[in-house]
Amino acid sequence: MKSAEIIKKLGSKQVIISAVVIFIIIILAVLLIKFVPKLLKRSQEEKEKDAYRSSIDPQKVTLTPADFVSMANALDAAFNYVFGTDEEVIYSVFERLNTKDDLFSLMDAFGRKRSDVYTRVLAPIGATWEEADLTRWINDELDSSEKAKVNQILASKGIAFKF
Repeated sequence: MKSAEIIKKLGSKQVIISAVVIFIIIILAVLLIKFVPKLLKRSQEEKEKDAYRSSIDPQKVTLTPADFVSMANALDAAFNYVFGTDEEVIYSVFERLNTKDDLFSLMDAFGRKRSDVYTRVLAPIGATWEEADLTRWINDELDSSEKAKVNQILASKGIAFKF
């Protein structure tokens, strides 16, 4: 059958209703494809954060919550330093850690952050930038020798963790 014959047989009202239903189904499919991965990603991020929190033994934490917030803010500033990444600040923050529980507490305090470049420049023009946890920031901002230095600092304190 040709489309003209189908329209004649069904009637124009039924064709319009069918077209609207198909359009709505397409819109819903696009929304599902776009937003379901984001929802799943959020739940994965929460699982990661819970993993850090659940592995922290409060008896082995040697710094205060205020220390961790201050250190997380220092790392954020170091990653968003005007002239690149301020590695010396990053090293000094990791020098302050004494236990793996301190490291996980720092990771928890750091949370997930966006780049200042994104916040100040890219967001206003509609660009996107994922929030990243401390591990991703370290891996994105430091080269292999700089990461090796951070890992060496951790190892020297008996902290069995590598970025």
